[in-house]
Amino acid sequence: MPTRLLLTVLLVACGASAASASATTYVNFDTAHTLRSYPGNNAPQSASLPANTVAAVKGAAEADGQPWLRVAAAGQTGWTEQQGTSPASKPKSDAPSCKRNQSHSSGTPSNGHQTGAVLFPAVTADTFAWNFRDQRIGGSHATRWGQCNVVRKVLRAIAAYRRDNPGAPQVAVGDFSRRRGGEIDGHDTHENGKQVDIYYPRNDGQRMEPHTVAQVNQRLARSLVKHLLATGFKTAFIGQNTTGIPTSSKVRRWPNHDDHVHLFF
Repeated sequence: MPTRLLLTVLLVACGASAASASATTYVNFDTAHTLRSYPGNNAPQSASLPANTVAAVKGAAEADGQPWLRVAAAGQTGWTEQQGTSPASKPKSDAPSCKRNQSHSSGTPSNGHQTGAVLFPAVTADTFAWNFRDQRIGGSHATRWGQCNVVRKVLRAIAAYRRDNPGAPQVAVGDFSRRRGGEIDGHDTHENGKQVDIYYPRNDGQRMEPHTVAQVNQRLARSLVKHLLATGFKTAFIGQNTTGIPTSSKVRRWPNHDDHVHLFF
């Protein structure tokens, strides 16, 4: 799979239609040095570039505290995260800004509250909210509220997981908490905005939760939990029969979790 570098260019991509200089266009440079632009939601456009036209130099820009690179190619300039990224998690992403959203959590997972909660998106390029009560995509508006840093960490971890697993289906994300916390139907915890259920990928790639262990893609489930570990969660409950996922001091087996991982932050 070619290594890809996404940049947000401030000028029009090669072969793209004219646009104002302030318009944002998302671009890939792969190892074949093919330029692919993503102007808004339009179809990708492509143009070949010689290898020696691609140059990246360090820049002083900062975005959400992340170091960025200034990138120049064929007369175009833009910014990209040093680690590289993909169209599914472009710099202007679905992850909320926690500088603007001040969240606070109090109490415990089973007896808690929250203020300044952020609503987890119904659908993103990498995720979809899942309502286990009605078995439908979109989740429940009443139970998708979490602490800003938790929502942000989950979105970024899943984006990284999908970058490392090309072709993996979108990830189903279940309940966080109610907007102000407190008791929530179907859970003993999820009361302070710092817990979330994330469903394991299915073998058939369907956009819904798995209903049996046999439906779980153990390889992708293992990779998903590995990427979620990078969020710094305190504890994760996984199923007693999801043997493809190793346990640790932070990852524990728990009844009724064969279809999802339950994260505590």
